[in-house]
Amino acid sequence: MDSEEIFRRARGYEISDNRLREAKRDLGIETAKSGFQGRWLWSWPDSTRLDLLGGSERQNHHL
Repeated sequence: MDSEEIFRRARGYEISDNRLREAKRDLGIETAKSGFQGRWLWSWPDSTRLDLLGGSERQNHHL
């Protein structure tokens, strides 16, 4: 899932950016950039990586 969307949703629940980053670290969330000027994506560590060339992702496994 796009990191900007994750931060936006967390703010809706009054979760600070710092607390969200701590939770990301504690849970072992992985990040990947979708291209040179693309967005940062977050995913569970055991999920299939985003296909950066095709831009497809497995909905069940991404945050």
